[in-house]
Amino acid sequence: MMRKILIIFLLLVLTLNVNASGTRADCENISINVSNARLDEKSSMLKTFSIENKDSERFFIERINAFDYNSSIKVEGKGWERIVLPGDESFFNVQIKSFNVKKDQEIEGFVEVRGHFLSGTKCSIEDIGTQNFNVFVKNEDEAFAEEIELEQEKIEECKGFELIIPENVENVNEIPFTVKNITNDRIQVRLSGANLGIETKYFSIPAQTTVEKSVNVMPFEQKTWLVFNSNVNGCFVKSKNVQIFTDNPFEKPQTVAEQAPGFQITSQLGNAVGLITLGGFNAWNSIANFLGFSG
Repeated sequence: MMRKILIIFLLLVLTLNVNASGTRADCENISINVSNARLDEKSSMLKTFSIENKDSERFFIERINAFDYNSSIKVEGKGWERIVLPGDESFFNVQIKSFNVKKDQEIEGFVEVRGHFLSGTKCSIEDIGTQNFNVFVKNEDEAFAEEIELEQEKIEECKGFELIIPENVENVNEIPFTVKNITNDRIQVRLSGANLGIETKYFSIPAQTTVEKSVNVMPFEQKTWLVFNSNVNGCFVKSKNVQIFTDNPFEKPQTVAEQAPGFQITSQLGNAVGLITLGGFNAWNSIANFLGFSG
């Protein structure tokens, strides 16, 4: 009889010790689910991670730590759900802040959890383990370059279309260009510029046609450019630029009365802001005379 009592007592002590210190099997049923983060420098974001409970008992979260070991970011926990039901998961938020970086960086962040089961079994941070995730921080300059590269990749090559323009012109006010449209669709060519008066800003080229044209311009600075944008049946072709150099730029008109008839004055590249469109059309000689220009 005494022997049976002793055995029962020893089993009870062992059970209490297990519940007090925790068991590896129970704690291995608790896992941390994370994902990588991506953000620009000098910005912040909120990521949502989860705690998964594969055990048959409720798990109570006592503490979640989120941190890093890098001066380029700051990782911290922002609240969590206290109870994880059996076979379920609960969610918690982690805030990630990024600071200045000289180049793109990949940095590690970390999350750790401790808690206990309903039966009293405790799971320390060491029992559950620390989970790491990657934070990709994008340098602003490299992000801008990547954005341009992605835009260029989107540009489709339109077969049957070719725009031929000079790379630069000097001390001339008439710029020639050739459009080869061997497609079955009409093509639109739009012109814009910076600090530049443009006589005609839109050309429509019929299908199966090659045309040689020219456009008259009035540069208001010694160095400026004319931009050609073409639209081929919904396919946006990469723009082309002509650099314009002049020793004697025109004086930029200040009032509508001073504008040359038929010309559109643009102060910003590709921007309708500052665009003054005047009615009527005069030949280039009339415009030159109007402005007192010769040559």
